[in-house]
Amino acid sequence: MAVLMENQVENGNTEFYDAVNEKLGVETDKPDGMIVHTAIDAGENGLRIVDVWESTGAFESFRDSRLLPAIQAVAEEKGIPMEGPPSYEFTEIHHLVTA
Repeated sequence: MAVLMENQVENGNTEFYDAVNEKLGVETDKPDGMIVHTAIDAGENGLRIVDVWESTGAFESFRDSRLLPAIQAVAEEKGIPMEGPPSYEFTEIHHLVTA
């Protein structure tokens, strides 16, 4: 069953996000199970990430194998201390239509 994944990055900014996104290369190497990904600049509230995945497990596999290592690498390059892994909220999707 598809799931909605939400992540509010309180201290996030588009510069850091863009650096992680470049390292991930998801436009040319799409993660297995990802249906849609969005990143919203929430101004003073940081970044809001909202995705749809085929399953929580598909996201967790991507997170562990690609996302967290990319975040860690960019943080080290920029000299930003990591405050721990991001938290994610999942909601099961009842009905999904894609174009």
